[in-house]
Amino acid sequence: MPVDISMERLSETFIPLESSETSEPFDPLEINDGQPLDAKLRIMALLSELEKEMEEKFDRKKNNNKVNATASILRTAPYIFEGDIILQPKQALEVVEMGKRRQKRKLHANTVLLWKLPIWFTFHPDEYNKMEVNSILKSISTLEELTCIKFKKIDYHLLLNKTYQLENQNNVTINFTKDMGCWSYIGRRESHNGVQALSAAPNCMVNEGSLLHELGHVIGFWHEQSRPDRDSHVNVDKNAIEEGRLYNFYKSSWQYVDTKNVSYDVSSIMHYSATAFAAVQGGGTYVQPTLIARDVRLQRALGQRQEFSFYDAKLANLAYCRDVCDPTLLAKPCLHDGYQDPKNCSRCRCADGLGGDYCEEVQLHPHSAAKSGEIFVSDKPVKISAYATSDYRKGTKLSWLFKTEQNKQIKLKFKGDFMMYYNCTDDPNVKCRDYVETRYYHNLANPGARFCCFNKNDKATPILSEGNQMLVLMRAFGDGKRGFEAEIVSEYCGGFGPNSEQSKTYMPCSRLVNEPCEQMWEQEEEVACKTWYTWAPDCKTETIVKKSRPALCPRSEYYCADNFYFDGQLCVGKTTTFTQSSSSLMHSVTASNNPQSSTSSILNDAVGWTSWSSWSACSATCGGCGVQTRERTCEDPQLCGGKTYESEVKACGQEPCDKDKISNKCTRVVEKKQLCSPLSMDICTTTYTETYDCFGTCCANYKIEEDKCVPITKR
Repeated sequence: MPVDISMERLSETFIPLESSETSEPFDPLEINDGQPLDAKLRIMALLSELEKEMEEKFDRKKNNNKVNATASILRTAPYIFEGDIILQPKQALEVVEMGKRRQKRKLHANTVLLWKLPIWFTFHPDEYNKMEVNSILKSISTLEELTCIKFKKIDYHLLLNKTYQLENQNNVTINFTKDMGCWSYIGRRESHNGVQALSAAPNCMVNEGSLLHELGHVIGFWHEQSRPDRDSHVNVDKNAIEEGRLYNFYKSSWQYVDTKNVSYDVSSIMHYSATAFAAVQGGGTYVQPTLIARDVRLQRALGQRQEFSFYDAKLANLAYCRDVCDPTLLAKPCLHDGYQDPKNCSRCRCADGLGGDYCEEVQLHPHSAAKSGEIFVSDKPVKISAYATSDYRKGTKLSWLFKTEQNKQIKLKFKGDFMMYYNCTDDPNVKCRDYVETRYYHNLANPGARFCCFNKNDKATPILSEGNQMLVLMRAFGDGKRGFEAEIVSEYCGGFGPNSEQSKTYMPCSRLVNEPCEQMWEQEEEVACKTWYTWAPDCKTETIVKKSRPALCPRSEYYCADNFYFDGQLCVGKTTTFTQSSSSLMHSVTASNNPQSSTSSILNDAVGWTSWSSWSACSATCGGCGVQTRERTCEDPQLCGGKTYESEVKACGQEPCDKDKISNKCTRVVEKKQLCSPLSMDICTTTYTETYDCFGTCCANYKIEEDKCVPITKR
């Protein structure tokens, strides 16, 4: 049976340490990771090349053109990739070649290797004190509790015992060491000496999440925001990134990434924070966010250093534990992205806040049942509060699951001040240490908006659920001054209410639909040249082929009551006597691989923003290169990720022009016949590309595809 890419390579999933994003300059060649000097220099040169590509992509010009090549490599492409990753030479080559979408040599998708279990590890007994040793062991124990992955500690002196190492199925042992900062390799390294370093300096011991982040890299996780579908969930502000750091925001390809249908996770322990690699503005201390959540309410949820998220653990279990359980042992399907528990095959593993055998209930915590639980919401407001006027303690966990009838939505509004703790800040780009999280998407496993340190919430815009459920979590990782208070009520959507009037408009109802889709990419393949004869073994050429992998794509389907129709944003009352069937009232909007980017644009993206202006006229009536723009402003920058203005652009005028009236420069492939080699009389056919003047029905760099002018993908 063919080996699936997913067995050899995991998806993106973790965030660099805060210390690594702002660490002091260092000489990468001094890092003692066992990699030879020539390999380090090669990686640095490749990353420098990647930085140049990213500068061209973002159209950024260097300020200093007099820097010599060697200094440029050391300045713009340190040996550490994305803050805390040590690349192997083959991985560095893959990253650069994938960015170019051309391959000078054949690359394989097994540059990240999974481990056979157990994973051996060790550390020098004199290198760490007792507290640091406990931190390492606790992080490993936590990962073992969350997954079926097993580790085995060996004595340090056995590292060089070749006879003992024969028992190691991986031929590699993880060695925790105190080096410069916190870093790791991605997956299992093919090492000549059987040792794979993981640097865990004292700053990595500040919290358990820092070590868990590095262990995530060890088991094969890249950073979450380098997933191919990143742009559907976060925007990268190139102007806020420190010079020479653009390559850290490289985006991967579906060719090398198999997410196993695990949703993009802004709250992953592997995700960058909002200000990762940010440049200090104006010589002062203000830091502009480099990553901005497309759903602005998720800005404070970007990245965290506290614990493996639900999706982090799910991806690890799907990769390492898929053969542990018999699927028939699960009597019912898991809800809200739950999955079969590899340690209890008759029940599901559920997202934080959800419980029951199939994730159908609220998760109850010790000593909190009286304050949280499942609540049915009607049109009469329900009030909840937790430590609204008193201190809360470290480790406080409260969960509320609100439900209401079909064709209704839940609306939550915070009251007064809440979630205040020591040293907290109103800056929306700073992660909440303690928080109240509201999960308002159809899939309650998806991260929601996190709130902390806010004052005067009586004026804040209410939060509206997509469906008829909402999950609210209070999580405290430290002691705080006060908790929160909120009011919850349900209201009809889509014009279904008994008092609905056709002269008014209503928010549409929506439901979640999972549909098959494809994760697509282009890659080069080597093929034999066209020849006059059937045998010409030395003549080969390369061609670009399109490939895809089947996946599941959630989408939100909007609908209205019989007497209303969906106009693209709202349910509007019918004004004619023509009667439509209920099926004709259905309008669907396709979402990306994570529903976070679907209905939020209608239901929750308006927080702090004015309404969008009308779309401008199309800049070109045909030919494919036309664009339309619209804009909006923010009334409260704290609710809008620090922004006061935003614009959107969409393509238009994609129909081909009626006549060949557009003057272009075209290219064509020309075949040339020649001797295969000076020593052979065999004739080989090679190809080259030539440019010529042409007139067409599409703009330059556009081509006709399925009766529309579409951009030509550059190679």
